[in-house]
Amino acid sequence: MYDELESVIASFRHLQELDLDYTHSRLQLPVPFSRRQWMAYGYTVPSEAAAIAKKDGVRVDIHGAGIEIVHPEFTIDYDYGPSGESDCFDAWRLALHRHRCRGLPMPVEGQLEIRGWLDAAAEDGIVIALPDSPCFVHPGYRSTWK
Repeated sequence: MYDELESVIASFRHLQELDLDYTHSRLQLPVPFSRRQWMAYGYTVPSEAAAIAKKDGVRVDIHGAGIEIVHPEFTIDYDYGPSGESDCFDAWRLALHRHRCRGLPMPVEGQLEIRGWLDAAAEDGIVIALPDSPCFVHPGYRSTWK
């Protein structure tokens, strides 16, 4: 169980970090200090960032507490954590990522299985559950984006 969870987290975090570099360096979107601040930022991408993304062939979908990026080299969907954590993940996002990596058709399956793994890993100190959130972080895969 932990080997597969570790593999999914490592793969997800790699793509998440690629997106964080793209989103915050290339598109110059602000790094949120909280999930609430990201949500208040709005559901639209500023026109300058939208023009860059279009030129790069990238689709940007800001939603709720997160973002989905469809880049020519990767696709990732994630939420920011309650305190603006840019390196967190939840069971749904990991299940979606694993599903896409396997090239499976919709619907996404395995969310409950992964949630069980995350809960067990949190009990064993492998991942950290973020308070007041469905999100977790892995101490071995922290982001440079704060």
